[in-house]
Amino acid sequence: MKRMRHHLFLAFACLLLVATARAEYLPRAERIADEVYAIVGPLGQRSRENEGLNANYAFIVTPAGVILIDSGASRLGAQKLEKAIQAITDKPVRWVINTDSQDHRWLGNDYFSGRGAEIIAMKRTAATQGQYARQQLEGLQRFLGERLADTQAKTASRLIEGETAALDLAGEAIKLHYTDAHYPGDAMVYLPRQGIVMSGDLVYVDRLLGVLPGSSVRNEQKAFRNLANYESLHRSNMNRAFVEFEKFE
Repeated sequence: MKRMRHHLFLAFACLLLVATARAEYLPRAERIADEVYAIVGPLGQRSRENEGLNANYAFIVTPAGVILIDSGASRLGAQKLEKAIQAITDKPVRWVINTDSQDHRWLGNDYFSGRGAEIIAMKRTAATQGQYARQQLEGLQRFLGERLADTQAKTASRLIEGETAALDLAGEAIKLHYTDAHYPGDAMVYLPRQGIVMSGDLVYVDRLLGVLPGSSVRNEQKAFRNLANYESLHRSNMNRAFVEFEKFE
């Protein structure tokens, strides 16, 4: 009887280990402002366990639908980002803005496009997507294996000209600004009303700033100055609004 209990315990322990090893990674949205949410990915390398979602994503909920910042590394990863959004709102993703052309920021485009979303990116961002798509899919195969199934490389369909650009999506003011720092053609997204910047791969908490063969340290320095300018602009606008409120009172 004692030996049987021992064997049962070992069998249960093995089943528990297998279940733990196969535990699904489920992204979770965190509120950072009214109707603005972040999905903070794991710090490790791309893997089957994290679906290649080792990046930070964000979304804005508008009356007309959701604006998603970056779409994930695969079709499956995009579906998981969608589930994280659905835990917050039942509104569909109507727009996807790509800040970058690295694999984990845009290879979910095809999934969201198939569900009716418009895919938006700066012109150089989209050009780099097309340039590196095949190479990125081949590289991801090593990390994701069968979990990359049915992933198609779809570049942005709405291309934005200029070094900076302003968008109005369902009444939400959005500014795009090239950084060309961590990866060629990358950009950051600024929400002037909330004073929030989605910096893409320019800034990471708990990570070292990645310097790749295609990175530009000079452009990184310039991008950080632009980031500081956005902060100063927001502070100035907040102070002005406070003064105007006092005058009104």
